[in-house]
Amino acid sequence: MVMNKLGTFPHDAPAVFTYEIMGAADTTTVAEEKAQWGNSIIPERQTIAMNNYTIAAHGADNHLPNETVRMISQNPYLPEILKKQVKYMYGRGIMLYVTKVVGEGDDRKVVRVPVTDEYPQFQQWLNSWQRKGLPSFRAYCRGVLYDYYYHEGYYSQWHFNRGRNIGVGLPVAGLQHRPLTRCRLAMEGQLTPTESIEDEMLNKVIYNRWDYLNRFDADVFDRFDPANPLKSNTVINFVRDLASGEDIYPLPTSYYGLRHWIKGANLDAPYINSFLKHSFSARKHVKIPNAWIEVKQATLEKICKQNKEREQAGKPLIEKYEGIEVGTVFDYSLVTKIIDKKLEELMGVMGGEGKNQGKTFFTRTMLTEHGVEEWKIEDIPSNYGDFVKSIIDFDKRAMQVILAGKGLDPAISNVGNEGVFNSGSQVYYAYLVYLDSLHFAEEICTEDLRYAAWLNFPELEKYNIQVGFSRMAPPRQQDTQPNERMDKQVNN
Repeated sequence: MVMNKLGTFPHDAPAVFTYEIMGAADTTTVAEEKAQWGNSIIPERQTIAMNNYTIAAHGADNHLPNETVRMISQNPYLPEILKKQVKYMYGRGIMLYVTKVVGEGDDRKVVRVPVTDEYPQFQQWLNSWQRKGLPSFRAYCRGVLYDYYYHEGYYSQWHFNRGRNIGVGLPVAGLQHRPLTRCRLAMEGQLTPTESIEDEMLNKVIYNRWDYLNRFDADVFDRFDPANPLKSNTVINFVRDLASGEDIYPLPTSYYGLRHWIKGANLDAPYINSFLKHSFSARKHVKIPNAWIEVKQATLEKICKQNKEREQAGKPLIEKYEGIEVGTVFDYSLVTKIIDKKLEELMGVMGGEGKNQGKTFFTRTMLTEHGVEEWKIEDIPSNYGDFVKSIIDFDKRAMQVILAGKGLDPAISNVGNEGVFNSGSQVYYAYLVYLDSLHFAEEICTEDLRYAAWLNFPELEKYNIQVGFSRMAPPRQQDTQPNERMDKQVNN
């Protein structure tokens, strides 16, 4: 299609376009992107003054946790991937264990030895949480694990028994998970613009709905002090995995390292759906012979002239021609209506899901001084397949990057190479390697529970008994007796 010099299309060249108006976020310049990144690379430096408290903002505008949850929840893969990580970590639940070195020489290795059964008072204490009006210890563990894998940190509310300072009962009644999206570290008083906020200054935890910043009906708690843990009836502790350069809030890799890949993958399906909705359903170009239009115009002019004569003579008018109403005055819009009517008839024949089978659209060829003129219907070249394929290719690459960033092998994530089925041994050894990598994260996720158990049962600390999650790799099928293999156990 050729445009004229004024940038408009010729009158005899009808066209159909698809387009999408981009939002401001999609048209960010490189300079603006750098400025946004510079403002958010150390988000905890931002503070909020509220009711004589100075609050360390968690991310740009204090919305990083909510933005992370929203971004992940919109992804077709990440919620299930993170849930799988939680399941792998949780295993069969909480356990007490000690580590021992077994074997000799090159066969020496460190193993866990469960000792939960030797300390029944520990399990009794866990089971007592619900009787004291607290959520179960299992709910606490699940909340901690989800917050850790989403945000790389979590908040625990410590509930103490009132008789703790006089030796009556266990010091710690129980722990309660508090959503990281609702908690912020804070301090009393307000800083001057030149003062910097440091982690050791933040001795309060404020529990609030941070999406309603115009109101402050929050709960304020003392922050847990390991040097004096029993000073308050209830405190909140913030446990996090701080990397280099982080000193207040962690910068989750799922957001800062992977956010562009995640957001891109989140847009793949909407892009495809939008494309299918707004693009041509039938990729046809209809060429209408100008001679046909001239004949229709001449006929309409003639009918209008006849109608004017009939009106003067008191005779009935010719009301319709080829389905459109005709009067006594000719206007070119009548020709346009004829064309629209004919195209509507053509589209009715071409469209539908089988209901138009057997219908016929008639046209005539016309012999002019330029030769034979006739209606032509031609295919419009398109790259629909290439467009959709490019989106799918990006989606695959994005998932590879996200899985690598989350440290999960495709063999155990249910996101593998298309058409490639992982063998049992590949899945088994990938699972073993992943289990062996969980010790670091497990220490962080059980930090509060371990310290609470040591406060309640000093003998656990004395013998360096740890709190962890019971995880056992299933034995290889070839190493088990036929009647003990997994399929037999499931059937039984």
